[in-house]
Amino acid sequence: DDLHDRIIGKDGALDIVLLGLGDDAHTASLFPHTDALQEKNAWVKEVYVEKLNAWRISFTFPLINAARTVVFLVSGASKSSAVRQVLQGERE
Repeated sequence: DDLHDRIIGKDGALDIVLLGLGDDAHTASLFPHTDALQEKNAWVKEVYVEKLNAWRISFTFPLINAARTVVFLVSGASKSSAVRQVLQGERE
């Protein structure tokens, strides 16, 4: 057995991806205007977040979109504006 097949599965899809939501409506360390948003092949990517002056490692859209199930868990009053933006706001 190939290690990749045992971890990810032969079709390359995770069974479930559990994501949160930042106060600014980002998820998975995928922030607006970062290179990771343009990634088409890699499953994970390093992301430099200017406003945090920090590096993050994130799943990319190809991996998230290939998952069999994606779940968002969001709680707290500080996130209500972010949830409203995601559901009703402009798509950026």
